[in-house]
Amino acid sequence: MNVTIRIFLVAVLFGLLQSPLQCEEKKSTWVDIALSLNRFREAYQANPVPDDKLAAFSRSVDKALPRFISGKSTAIIKKLDSLTASLDRAADSAGARRAASLKVRVVPRAHVVGSEAAPVVAISSLYATDAPDTVRLTLRITLPDGSKSIEVPFEAAGGKDLDFSLSIPIDGIELLSGECPVEIVTAEGYAVFRTSWYLVSKPLAATREANEKLLDKVETGTEIMKQALGACKSRNNLLHDEPSERSLNGFMTDPVKLARELDEEIACLEKGLNPFKLRKGEYWRTISVGDDLTVPVRVYAPPSIDKNEPLPLLLVYYGPVFAPDMNIEAFGAGKLAKLADEKGFIVAGPNYPRFIPMEKKQSSSIMDDLFDTLVEVLSAEYPIATDRIYTLGHATAGPTAVAVGQSNPDQVAAICCISSTTPGFNNMKRFPYTLLMTGSEDLFADPHRVENLARHSSKRGVPIEYRGVDKHGRVMAAGQGLAVAVDWLLEQKMADGNEE
Repeated sequence: MNVTIRIFLVAVLFGLLQSPLQCEEKKSTWVDIALSLNRFREAYQANPVPDDKLAAFSRSVDKALPRFISGKSTAIIKKLDSLTASLDRAADSAGARRAASLKVRVVPRAHVVGSEAAPVVAISSLYATDAPDTVRLTLRITLPDGSKSIEVPFEAAGGKDLDFSLSIPIDGIELLSGECPVEIVTAEGYAVFRTSWYLVSKPLAATREANEKLLDKVETGTEIMKQALGACKSRNNLLHDEPSERSLNGFMTDPVKLARELDEEIACLEKGLNPFKLRKGEYWRTISVGDDLTVPVRVYAPPSIDKNEPLPLLLVYYGPVFAPDMNIEAFGAGKLAKLADEKGFIVAGPNYPRFIPMEKKQSSSIMDDLFDTLVEVLSAEYPIATDRIYTLGHATAGPTAVAVGQSNPDQVAAICCISSTTPGFNNMKRFPYTLLMTGSEDLFADPHRVENLARHSSKRGVPIEYRGVDKHGRVMAAGQGLAVAVDWLLEQKMADGNEE
């Protein structure tokens, strides 16, 4: 299992700052929702839903992930775990259901090898289950090289609210730096991933402070190099021994891997080189807009990138549940990155608050400044095909994708909105080519309404199309329709008629 918390479904991205968890839900956090979503994704991929049951199942997923989640995180987790159990027979045993209901955290999260402080595992209940009072489970921690594991048995009563700690017996075990998956294993051998534990050679705070001193000495000349330096400083700030669980990106980041990457990035900066130039794969960084705004961005560049061959740029915006920092990995359960590899394009997912139509107090100038700066920075670091820049938005982020494209008709070749109740389209304004996609089972964005919107707008001269996603709802339409959306977008170019 990928212990960096891969998340399923596009719909689970973008509302972290918009729909904060309520204080009364002290036990469940965004991390716990992410873990449940990850298990659901894996179960769904391994156990496809029969075609005759797909529509009903899609509606169940939409109900499990409501539009507004504030104060509902525990209920969401319980519903997701129930959906997982309905897909995977092994996940439906008494032990597996109880294991899924438990929250596990290792203290300290980053343990310094050789430290005299003994690490412990805190286990508590997220919700009660119908498991019997004698459920025997085993805590298993796999060491970084994968050759050994630490196992500690315990009992967990199903109907009781558990809250206790287990000591981790590390005496006599050779520990190496790296990431350790932490799982709960049932008597039948079914393992439920619960969190990651990290072994480090020195406190992360010390590593972060040492890096800060080196970064403060770096001198930059151009604006692009200043952006690169700022991004490295932001990445360095993720190195915390105990990151807040309200920041999913900070909590999910592998600090051991990040520390190694920062060593290379700082070495590049000291030589006057940009560490993000033609960088391949997925990574988190920040973009500075003006003097006061720093925007987190996820970037993905395919491994086949060639500095001499311009590639399309896809800007992705997310909604409605949480964690825009996970956008590329989560869109369609990682399908977006696979499509980028296959078809050759660069993806950037900025963490920018939703554009809300008719909001008088909202200024679009910041959004436009972010677009300009983002394109400028990425064009300096990658060979961007300037006639093939696209925006893609899901659910509540659809209006953002539209607003960005509408504000930049000379640069954005096309727009796609999936499962989105988008604003109206007026032929008095210039619009890039636009594709609206909605699942037939969408409980929030009425497919008939969206289709009629597209039809009437098209009659008024707006370049817009509609395509339905059969038997899928708001959440699942994103992954199902993604390949069609990407193919449609990549066919559009500025020279095809977007120009005056």
